[in-house]
This record gives sequence, C-alpha cells and structure tokens, in this order.
Amino acid sequence: MEQEPVPKHQRVPVPQSIQAEVVNACMRRCCLCYYLHDERRVRKGQIAHLNRNRSDPDFPNLVFLCLEHHDEFDSQTSQSKGLIPQEVKVYRDRLYRELDRPSSTSKQKIAPPPAAPAPLFRITGPTMVRLVERMQFSRQAVPLIEYTAPPKAAPSDPPT
Repeated sequence: MEQEPVPKHQRVPVPQSIQAEVVNACMRRCCLCYYLHDERRVRKGQIAHLNRNRSDPDFPNLVFLCLEHHDEFDSQTSQSKGLIPQEVKVYRDRLYRELDRPSSTSKQKIAPPPAAPAPLFRITGPTMVRLVERMQFSRQAVPLIEYTAPPKAAPSDPPT
C-alpha cells in the first residue's frame, strides 16, 4: 500500500528524538533572547520551523524559540519588519557554537569558534596573583592577561 505525500503545509509531528536534539543543542535558550536582549536564562518555548514548512521535521530546519519570539516569528506583519528565517538561523547557529553543543546527527557543518586573541597586556608578580584570584569566577572567555614569571637570579660563580 503506497503512502500519499504530505501536503506542504500539513503539520507533521517532529519525532521525540529530534525534539530532544533541538532542546539539548540550545540548552533551552532562545537564540533571539540570548543575542538581542542579553537574556541567558532557560526559557519556556516551542520549536519553530525555519523554512515555515510544518511538514519538514529535519533538525537543520528547526529552532527552539521562547513563546514570545515563536509568536513573533510565526506572525505576518504589515507595518513592521518581522523576524526572517535567515536572521533566526544566524542566531541559532551562533548559539550552538557558543554552547558547543552541535547535533551529532546534524547535516550542517558548524565551524569551531575562532582562536582566542592575543592578550591585551602583561602583568607579573604579586599583582598577577590577585588578578587571577578575582577572575576565577568570571565568565570572560577571552584571555585579558598573560603571566610571565619574573626572571630568576643568575647563580653565583663558585670561588676559585
């Protein structure tokens, strides 16, 4: 018995395994809240279809959005510029890279984050120790300092 093709806009349930992949990849963070509003906390949300085709449940087509942004993404506006799929995809991919949790079955290739830039300045001695202690709990990923050990005294020549 042959199955009929699904009409383009008929909703096809997203398999549980792919839903889990989407929410795990973003750690339940809305990529739009994360980058547009500096909102880093876990959000309640829904999975949206980037290509707006509800019959396409593939991982690269899906994104987790908070309820507010999901409604905004799905809405058609006549006066203001709404969210566009390419914009949301850029933020989603950026979030996946930052959280370092790309999907294991994703068909997309996500480039690794760039190498950290060179330090901005050098500090040595006791000042360095105090700065390191203060920075231990910082979320800063870019190294701001580089430790250089103070030069050791040259050994004395033995008497002859």
